[in-house]
Formats: sequence, structure tokens, C-alpha cells
Amino acid sequence: MNCFLSVKKIDSIRYLQVIFIRGTGSPHSVKEGASFFIKLADSSFVELKNLKAESSCRGCAYTGRFSGSQAEGSRTTYILGDKTIEILRRTPINKIRIYTSEGYSQSDIKQQKSDVLMKELILIDQ
Repeated sequence: MNCFLSVKKIDSIRYLQVIFIRGTGSPHSVKEGASFFIKLADSSFVELKNLKAESSCRGCAYTGRFSGSQAEGSRTTYILGDKTIEILRRTPINKIRIYTSEGYSQSDIKQQKSDVLMKELILIDQ
């Protein structure tokens, strides 16, 4: 599984958008309220809940690059509260796990991607 994490802010609400690409395999869905776990470098976890039901499709994970343009993927969105943002600003992410209709998928997060997300979380409120 490949994934892309990004932060966005609409009005005063901050969101984490997760785009994940399975590459091969059958379509899947992510239910409203499904858990998304983030494992941090200090071995603690953050749990977020999916805002709305999403179904995967070919090309749904397209990010503007070739990656994901023909692969099975989906986009999910999670609200980030103040406490969660503070934790994610200061503690690197090691791994993520997303629950789908087919069980779960997980992925290690490279240090560089974690660093970018930490910077986005700082910049989102400036």
C-alpha cells in the first residue's frame, strides 16, 4: 500500500486527508466512523474516525502524478482536534493502519514524509 497524507483547513476546522493506493486487488470501502490508527515514534497511537463512507475505484487515488492514475485507491478525511495536532507536531509518525471492508491495510511511513506532515501541521495555523 502506498499512501499520501496532507493537511487542509476549512474555516477553523483542520483535516487530515489520506489517499491510499492498493495497486492491485478488489475494490474496497471505508465506512463512516471507521478507525484510522497512527503509530508514533514513541510507540503511542492516535486514533481518528473517518468522516464519511468512501468506496475505492480505479484512479480515485490519483494525486496529479502518474502514481495512482490506474490503481485501485481511495481518499478518506479525518478531523484533527487541537490535542491531536499538538501530538502530531512534536512526535514523528512511524506507521499508519486504515480499516476497510476487506480488513485493514497498513504502511510504514518514511521519516521524510513524517517530517513534511509535521511541517504542514505547524504551517496550517500561521
